[in-house]
Amino acid sequence: MLKNLDKIKKIKGDLFSNTDIVYFDISYEKLLNTEIENVTFQNFPEFIELVYKTLTSGDTWEFNPTNGEIRKENELEIDRDALSSFINDNCDILVEPLSVTQNFGKISLSLEILVGNFRVLDDELVSKSDFYTVTTLFGDIDL
Repeated sequence: MLKNLDKIKKIKGDLFSNTDIVYFDISYEKLLNTEIENVTFQNFPEFIELVYKTLTSGDTWEFNPTNGEIRKENELEIDRDALSSFINDNCDILVEPLSVTQNFGKISLSLEILVGNFRVLDDELVSKSDFYTVTTLFGDIDL
């Protein structure tokens, strides 16, 4: 069963406008063979691609608030170097030892995207978030 499925259904339903903004954490987990003190966001290359796909999903992806920080100047394309810097500066990484040679790693990053673009995201992807806030014309709604 997907965690937070009811919250996701509310956001994807008719309650919110396509231009309202959703704040949520995108998370990714994996086993790592790296020593705890050496773990960085670069140990999660799949996560970088996951964030990229999330930020470029939907018909109006170029208007996602987060994209303003990572878009190439005067273009509608995301700058991969700026995306990597954004992730490095803003991600949270949790590493827990499992054995002498393996660790459990979790990386998460807060994103802001338009509700219309959020609606096309996979429920399994966004169900791992611990919080959802939607900003409407009338104020913020924490779900």
